[in-house]
Amino acid sequence: MQAAGSVEAAHEIARANGLNVTDELMDGARLTVPAVVDRQIVAYYRINAIKPATALPMDTFSGGVEFWRVEQNFIIE
Repeated sequence: MQAAGSVEAAHEIARANGLNVTDELMDGARLTVPAVVDRQIVAYYRINAIKPATALPMDTFSGGVEFWRVEQNFIIE
């Protein structure tokens, strides 16, 4: 979104960089962005310093049912 202003552009960006949309990027990786789809969205993200994260380190999460493991920290009685 912040690069091209459109979710649909993710596939074009991935293809232009020899990647799949699900590939993890290395910190500092530079990507080629083929075309900006919506300049207003790009400007909004830039002006408001919005930089969405798609992957976060596991230590970012405090826990919850989706992190419980049966018979380890979730005991069934």
